[in-house]
Amino acid sequence: VGYDEYVAAGFTAYGRVTVKGWVKGDIQSISGRVLVTESGRVDGDIKAPEIEVKEGAIIGGRQQITDPLDFPSEVLQRSF
Repeated sequence: VGYDEYVAAGFTAYGRVTVKGWVKGDIQSISGRVLVTESGRVDGDIKAPEIEVKEGAIIGGRQQITDPLDFPSEVLQRSF
């Protein structure tokens, strides 16, 4: 999520997530790190195997460290 971006929904990602802008919702990374930079804001919970929040970031929810899920990459490439 870029500096000038606003996301008005929560989301789940398979890999790394970087928040430089504003997310109004929960963020979950299944297997990667969530980084909230100095300019980032999250109005929701963060769940990930690794969470890094830089000084100056705003977090309006809880942070929960989770176990990474080990999916074979071909599972994620199949059509739904």
